[in-house]
Order: sequence, then structure tokens, then C-alpha cells
Amino acid sequence: MEERYYYLDSDRTSPKGPHTLQELSDMMLRGELSPATEIAREGDKSWLPLGKQLMESSVLSSPAPIQAPADNLPPVPGMVTAPAKPELPPGSCPNCGEELRCEGNELPLRCPKCRFYLRPAKDTLWQNMLLALRRSFTLKGRSARKEFWSTWLLYLLVSIPLALAISVLWVISIVIVLQEQESGNYDIAACLTDPTMIVAWVALGIYALMLLYFTILFICLTVRRMHDLGGSGWWVGLYVLVNVIWQSFYYYDIYTYLADINWKLLLAIEDSASLDARLHEIETQCNMIMYQGVNGVLYLLSTIMGLALFVITLIDSQRGANVYGPSSKYPKG
Repeated sequence: MEERYYYLDSDRTSPKGPHTLQELSDMMLRGELSPATEIAREGDKSWLPLGKQLMESSVLSSPAPIQAPADNLPPVPGMVTAPAKPELPPGSCPNCGEELRCEGNELPLRCPKCRFYLRPAKDTLWQNMLLALRRSFTLKGRSARKEFWSTWLLYLLVSIPLALAISVLWVISIVIVLQEQESGNYDIAACLTDPTMIVAWVALGIYALMLLYFTILFICLTVRRMHDLGGSGWWVGLYVLVNVIWQSFYYYDIYTYLADINWKLLLAIEDSASLDARLHEIETQCNMIMYQGVNGVLYLLSTIMGLALFVITLIDSQRGANVYGPSSKYPKG
């Protein structure tokens, strides 16, 4: 009579069986049992691993026909497994749609078809700054967190020294004008054509152009940062729109308020204390206009949206490709 065996289930409390060794072998090959499942011959008291018992017997030399194990089950040791599937591409170029392939574990530097920059040459602050500058006016693709904050660092390194230099130039220009006025040789045309004043105006123009450039760059960069998280760039557009509307209302109200002031009577006040008090009152009212009525609502909405966008830019990149292109940081997911 053929020997019969029991096996211990995962709870290791209630023996299952009895089964023949051939039946246990078939169950193992189907993935229902593992080689480490403990079995015992009927009547015995010792439990042995199923795999060891099968190796000591001749059952494995003639296994019964079985079905292929399910995909979600672990492969059985000793079985021939199917070759691994080839790696899927990390996505398509966001500019031209060309299918991309990873070089090792990172994207190619540029799209092989349209030469669109996909990632920095090296993951350094400087290379991320260069990547943002190369894609200054494009809304396509994705920008990782390091690219975003590296560009902010570049902006601070450029704007702060330039702002200080312009301030010094304007202080020098004003001093020159005051000295000319005190000496009695005050000539507005001569002051405006003074070399220091000309340099100050040129520097101010350069600074204004730089601010315009960085404003456009940061709008595009923030849109790509939203793309990197799987979000829509229209949220950035909505934030810009709210700011434009708010500032339009604000400066219109400021202009209306200042236009109603009788400046001739105001400047005719000879008492310096009264004049300073009146000017301070005007300054306070101009500051309060920001928080009143529609201006206050739009200002609050703009502040909330700005804080939300700030928090979003701190989140790490979404892994793998999304509808906006591949991730430069996690191209394979």
C-alpha cells in the first residue's frame, strides 16, 4: 500500500491530509505548497520539509502533468522560468513625442529627434540652473524640485548684488543733484545728463528687464513643476490671473485716492509737523487700501494660493512617466 502523508498549513496547528507523496509534489508544482512546507508520514512523529522528502524519493523523476502556476505566485526552485520581459521605455519626449530609452538608469540628456533638453548633464546646482535657463520660455515637460530651487538661488545671487549696486548709484546721483542745487548752479538738464545719472538709469533699465525675464521664467518653471507632480499648469495661470486682477484694482484705487488730494494746498503748509502728519496719514491710507473691499478679498485669495503653490513645490517628483513626459529624477518609476 502506498505511503500517505500529512502537511502543516500556514497556521501550523491542524495537519491536512492524508495525501500521497505524488499528490504533494503536484501541489508544490502548482504553487499550493512550498518546498519548506513540513510533512510527516502517516504514523510518524517527525516533520520534515517537503522539498527534502521529495529529493530523497523518486517522485520528481516522473511528475504528473500540471498547469502553469499563477503569475502572482513565487516561482518554484528548480523550475525553468520564462525570460524577463524587456524594460518598458520611460516615456515620450514632451516636445515631439519621440519614444525615449534610458541610458542606464537615467534619461538621455536631449531628445534624439528634436534635441529638447530632458535633464541636467549632472545633478548639481549649476547644471540644474543651466537646464532652467535653456528651457526659460517653454511650458512643456517636467522640472524636478532641485531644478526649481536651484533657479531661485540663481535669481537671488543675481538680483541682490544688482539691486545694491543700483541703490548706490542712485544715492550718488541724488547727492550730486543736491550739491548742484545748494551751489546755485541747479540745471535739471545738466543733472539728467550727468554720467552718474545716466549709468543709474541704464542700470535701472537692465534691472527691470531682468525682473521681467525672471518673472516669465518662474511662471514657466512653476508650470513644469506642477507637471512633475502630475498636476495641471492652469493652477499657476489662475494664480497669475488673480494677482494681475488684484494689483489692477489696487493701483487704480491708489491712483484715484491720490488724484483727489489737493497737492497745492498740501505742499503750501508751512508747519513741518503738520505736513509730516498729513503725509503720514496719506501713506497709512494707501497701505490700508490693500486690505479693503475687493482688494482685501483678492489679496487674501492670492496669499492662500501662493502658500499652496509654495507647499506643492516642496513635494518630490512623481515616479515614472505621466501625461506631461518622463521624470528626469525617476525615469523608470
